[in-house]
Amino acid sequence: MAETLKRIDPPSRAVDGDSNTVIVGKDPNREYKFANPNDEMCGVSALAELGFEIERARKDGPRIKGGKVAKDGDTITWRGMVLMSCPRDVWMAEYKRGQDRQAAIDQTILRPGGLDGVRGPTGRLAQNLTTQEVEFSRT
Repeated sequence: MAETLKRIDPPSRAVDGDSNTVIVGKDPNREYKFANPNDEMCGVSALAELGFEIERARKDGPRIKGGKVAKDGDTITWRGMVLMSCPRDVWMAEYKRGQDRQAAIDQTILRPGGLDGVRGPTGRLAQNLTTQEVEFSRT
């Protein structure tokens, strides 16, 4: 009788390319993000406006797992992206503000006759509240 082999799967891990798996030595009270230094809209300058600071190599700070050895004071980079961080409470407050803004937009959209009545509870096209005429907009 032939012997049956048992399947052995490797342990689960983060998806390949997940940037959080490459940072070691993180401070649990800080939020870390990689930012594109060449992107004005959502790169380094945009994160700096939200309170993020560029992380620099230091003995007791975060570093890239398996990355190049960096001298103290060097900017920490990974695949051309700059590592930035900010206090976790600052990030969570900004994240909540974003969630609240989105909830307010959703409430406007979902209100009958609002910006997009198709998504609203009536399922009908958006209507003008004063004349009840259906409005179509083509740009």
